[in-house]
Amino acid sequence: MNRSRTIVVILAVLCLTAGPAVAKKRKSPSISGFVGTDPSTPAVQVQVVLRDKATGKPLATDTTNLFGHYKFKNVAPGEYIVACGKVERPVVVVDKKVRLDIDLGATDGVMDYSKNATADGGGGTAADPGSGDPALMRQLAGDYYSYQGSTERKLTLCPDGRFFLNRESSYSHSGQDMAWGAASQGGGSGRWSAQGQPAAGTLSFTYAGGGGDRFQYRMVDRGCIEFNGTTYCSRGPADCH
Repeated sequence: MNRSRTIVVILAVLCLTAGPAVAKKRKSPSISGFVGTDPSTPAVQVQVVLRDKATGKPLATDTTNLFGHYKFKNVAPGEYIVACGKVERPVVVVDKKVRLDIDLGATDGVMDYSKNATADGGGGTAADPGSGDPALMRQLAGDYYSYQGSTERKLTLCPDGRFFLNRESSYSHSGQDMAWGAASQGGGSGRWSAQGQPAAGTLSFTYAGGGGDRFQYRMVDRGCIEFNGTTYCSRGPADCH
């Protein structure tokens, strides 16, 4: 065999053997969500257990963080039970991540963000954020993140009008408020609406615990919007399951 033919054979073998090595590894599904004593109050440091639905065998455990969040990574497709306290919620995993929120104050554990909740120590109910532009809301919907100094914020705008807001800072502060502010931790959920154009307009938020905010927004870059002095950039579709 001459030299040129030998080189061709070697290159062909390398291409065949290198294929699987460079193939993109597919991420395993996950189960995550919010655990609260009601739709707006996180249940902190509570244990969440993942069980096999058929056998009831515990497969994994996690503890909710300061925002009431938990997560089970690398979950194989199948049927499971997510248990927290006396609440047990069935969940089916197919081929993508699943969000399952749990309301410890509800008999069935189902988190219903459309219900009006009572604010801590006071009264009042969540108001309607007003009529918005459905087409504009679908365009603005997504998972947004903001990093300012030591503060990280995540804002999820769901196309159906729900929103979730979480904030965490590495420094402490005595105040406790919504995550728009400067406290060391905070969050909220409720309803949102948008009016205007993709480049600029008004965002309205009403909270499950009562009250609301309204901000003027403007598009500052591709996928990034600014309001209330903070820029939020989209990281993908809204995780509203």
